[in-house]
Amino acid sequence: MILTYRQVTEEEALEHYKLDTLQNWEQTLILFEGDTTIQGDLEGGFAESLEGIEGDKSRAVLIFAGNLTVQGKLSSMDYWPNILVLGDVYADALFSGDSEIYITGDAHIKHLVYGNYNDGMLTIDGTTHTRYVICSDHSMEMTAPGAVFINAYSDYDDFFDYDYYASDLEHVLTNKVCRGEDIDVDAFLESLKKKRPVFRKGVKPARQLIQERLDALVKQGKPPEHLDLAEEKLPRFPMQVLKLPSLRSLSLKKVSLSEIPEEIEQLQDLEELDLSGCGLEQLPESLGKLPSLRVLKLVDNPNLTLPEGLKHLKHLKYLSYSPKEFQLPAWLDQLTELEELDLSSWGNEAFDFPEVITQMTSLKRLSLQRIAFHEIPDSLTQLTSLEEIKLDGGPLCFLKKLPDFSKMPNLRVIHADGLRTNSTRPNPDKALIKSFFTAPALEELYIDRHHGSSEDFAGIGQAKHLKSLDLSFNDLTSLPEEIYTLPLESLNLQYNKLDKQERRKITEHFPKTKLNLRNNPNGPETNEDIKHINQQIAAGNKQSNRQDYAQAIDTYEKVLQILQSGAVSSAYNELYARYRLMWLYSQLGYQWSGITDAELYKRLCAEEGRRCLALVPTHNIWHFTDEGAFHEEVVRFASNAVAWYKYEQAKDQAALEQALSTIERALPFAKEAAFFYVQDTYVRILLALDRQDEAYQCVYKILAQEPKFKDFQDIKKSSPYKSWLRKRNKGK
Repeated sequence: MILTYRQVTEEEALEHYKLDTLQNWEQTLILFEGDTTIQGDLEGGFAESLEGIEGDKSRAVLIFAGNLTVQGKLSSMDYWPNILVLGDVYADALFSGDSEIYITGDAHIKHLVYGNYNDGMLTIDGTTHTRYVICSDHSMEMTAPGAVFINAYSDYDDFFDYDYYASDLEHVLTNKVCRGEDIDVDAFLESLKKKRPVFRKGVKPARQLIQERLDALVKQGKPPEHLDLAEEKLPRFPMQVLKLPSLRSLSLKKVSLSEIPEEIEQLQDLEELDLSGCGLEQLPESLGKLPSLRVLKLVDNPNLTLPEGLKHLKHLKYLSYSPKEFQLPAWLDQLTELEELDLSSWGNEAFDFPEVITQMTSLKRLSLQRIAFHEIPDSLTQLTSLEEIKLDGGPLCFLKKLPDFSKMPNLRVIHADGLRTNSTRPNPDKALIKSFFTAPALEELYIDRHHGSSEDFAGIGQAKHLKSLDLSFNDLTSLPEEIYTLPLESLNLQYNKLDKQERRKITEHFPKTKLNLRNNPNGPETNEDIKHINQQIAAGNKQSNRQDYAQAIDTYEKVLQILQSGAVSSAYNELYARYRLMWLYSQLGYQWSGITDAELYKRLCAEEGRRCLALVPTHNIWHFTDEGAFHEEVVRFASNAVAWYKYEQAKDQAALEQALSTIERALPFAKEAAFFYVQDTYVRILLALDRQDEAYQCVYKILAQEPKFKDFQDIKKSSPYKSWLRKRNKGK
């Protein structure tokens, strides 16, 4: 076996080989250039066998600059070596222990991926193709569609949604691979290699196991008071629960349920019930006959209508609900002890503010995040007990004014950022900001992302009791002088334009305040090329908006020419220009009729999509930042464009598998109705691969959230789906 390798410095590895992807690299650095094939296993003592390396080879970092093929087992169970692969990995098995293994590409592991204990970590940015994943309290970040996931340490979902848990193993695994609750991973692997069974004959799936566990709870002498079944694989409401009369809390969060039985009223001691994200469309009237119920969570059931019987929940303290078209029942104000109402939801349009909210005078906390309103009435000030209100992500977008918060004597916390959430909404009027300063008891104020100037925050000195203030992402170059009179304990000013002199002034005035001044500039922008690029991008956007697509394409290409010339470096602008090109090509290839070169534009769209995906970080996308949100959008659109083109052009199963791998990258960012087009592509590819059950599971979940989702209406009406649905509803 001839291997090409050399020792590299920390500086070279950081600059060229993504060394900072690892968390620990203060060791001997060994680089393998190009693709590398290792005959046999790659295990802990591998580095010590390498000649010509100076330093402590037992404490090595192995960097593979290309693809790594191990004709055996890839294993690093001790604290060294750490392994970084900048391509794909091919191996019979992958074992990770106390060291760090990071794979930036895909992992093709023939039999098994195993992670042992939590001192080390295993990260795979791409898709992992393997039969089994066994985790024993080990930090693992990976996506492995189709694999069987086994938790060999506990009975909880820590890093994955498992198929089997530690307490299940002695019942489901053969004696050759398991002793009691302890799994012999080496024996497990050996059985797989020799094509021997690792599961007992007739082993029960997770769905059946949970049913048996519920039966056992019913039979035990002392029934539990708390039961958490969140995200369990239940085919329907677990009727065994009704035989646990002492239950005080029950969570069925994200369990797909078609209905809740009327008999739920038998749980007379129930105080907390979580039915969020269940896909419910109706609730039984008998739910209102639970005299002890204090907490009811119904959020993320977008087609759910509240039954009038809930008005009898006289002791209800907390209610979360996603009202359809933001219609609330008139009887809601009869919940006279309700203290917290969370109506945060998603919607494309602006709604009329439900007057019934202003009658709920017992409210202390009100959350209206991501919803847009035509107006918020002055009658909101009738809620004199209100202590906290959340108006983030949309409620301010269409408002001309806000209620007089000076009439709300107990209002201590206001969340009111400038995010629109939906791109069709206008930016909030900056004049609204000053309305918040008049709340007499205000202690916490979160008014980030309004992109205002110092003048927009004038009057903030009125908030004499303000302790915590968030002004991040506001493009501020200075602060109003009156802010220095406030008794601030926390001040968030990150992502503004405060220069060094201004930051020094802030630090001097707030010596004991917890300050966040990160991501402010070191100096003014002087790069003329960057300014020119920004001007060109703005011109391209205008051309695109007026559908002058040919001119816009030419403009964005000129931007890329400047960036590629090396005259200036701007990763964000390169990604943005390519994203816009991809979008334009998609319009010409798929949306506009009568385009003679449609097939050419489809190909160009996919090519730009691939370039975009190469530029987006494959990990550490900061979801709460504007840039992170843009990265998510790029991943969604680009993955869909590339996957759909591969799907249309596919001539064999391998091509379809590539398309599936591509679209799976977008799935974590496509959980909202506006992005279900990604789920449609995913389903079509699964069907082309004859993976019908997985496809229909996805269709079922999406239609539960959005029954009228147009892309799935053909499947909804098809005979194969109807047949699958009948079997599912029968629990087969």
